[in-house]
Amino acid sequence: MDSYQINVDGKEHNFLVFKRLTEPCHQCGVEACGKEDILWYETAEDKVSLVYDGSTIDIVVESFLSYTDIEKSELPVFISDWNMGKGWSDCWVYQGYSLDVGDLHCAIAML
Repeated sequence: MDSYQINVDGKEHNFLVFKRLTEPCHQCGVEACGKEDILWYETAEDKVSLVYDGSTIDIVVESFLSYTDIEKSELPVFISDWNMGKGWSDCWVYQGYSLDVGDLHCAIAML
């Protein structure tokens, strides 16, 4: 796995990347025009992350909820929280948004 590092208020955060969804911008050449974000979970040894382009997760989740008849109780917790407008305030903190690993895997399989 690749590594991903960010520095927040002088504190370094290191993540292993299990999937990178960003691509270099066709105009500036920088990954996601410098607007990458991450979702991550923690194992006993590492922080493991999904790196994505800015609002990609919002667009994917919004589309999924618009085109599916799934019961809200069957949704992974972070998608349910997103849908109800709660629990996402931490995702704008630059060290990313921590998820339960089972919840993240369920969401990826569902989406």
